[in-house]
Amino acid sequence: MYEKVYLFFSVTLLFSILYFYLDDAHFQGINFAQDKIKENIIEEELIESFSSTKIINKAIGEKKKQIKKSIEENELKIENINQSLYQRFFNRVYFSISCGCLLGFGDIHPITNSSKLIVMLQSLITVLIIIF
Repeated sequence: MYEKVYLFFSVTLLFSILYFYLDDAHFQGINFAQDKIKENIIEEELIESFSSTKIINKAIGEKKKQIKKSIEENELKIENINQSLYQRFFNRVYFSISCGCLLGFGDIHPITNSSKLIVMLQSLITVLIIIF
């Protein structure tokens, strides 16, 4: 019984280390500030594509100003953009445990094929630990 628990924690630690070597660009939800900056760029491109509709532009522009102000007040701090090694590893351990327990909260998720492959491998190993 305890062998499975030790094996599970060992696998979780191993995958946490693997995730640590992947850049934040492989995941969405890890660095909130970077995700908001990406969304802002996409929103600006949408505004440009709908530039012929003035009502939509005005509504999107007002919402954009509100979001930008909120981000600047709450999220765009240097410690949120450039995370420490401890915070990066803690984020990876959190992600590894949520995947290893087959919970997948959805707040952090892989977006590249390489990170998705590693997550699938971890999930399969977890299922094998549970079954055998």
